[in-house]
Amino acid sequence: MTSLEFTKGDFGFNITLTLTDADGTAVDLSDGGGEAVIKFKMAIRGAAALTVDGTCTVSDATSGICYYTVAITNFDVAGIYDAEVEATWSGTARIQTWKFDRISIKQDLPLS
Repeated sequence: MTSLEFTKGDFGFNITLTLTDADGTAVDLSDGGGEAVIKFKMAIRGAAALTVDGTCTVSDATSGICYYTVAITNFDVAGIYDAEVEATWSGTARIQTWKFDRISIKQDLPLS
């Protein structure tokens, strides 16, 4: 996927994603009348434990568009993170994963 940068402590906004195949064609997130379950996962680079394990909202299934709403504690620690989005289609027993190059959480500037 791509690299993203955010500021430590920010929350409440959406990270909008368009999931595509290797040819750049949007992946249909439909699942026989329903939608795939899309997970957004992050971990500090080199760590074994996830710091974020959340669910995305599908906004346009046939165009592969979903978003993750950043929770209040998601960006509490500045650093470089590995991240991925994983779609699971229960009706077809299929899983597909998209990896980010990296996500950087930058330190917030001091108030004074």
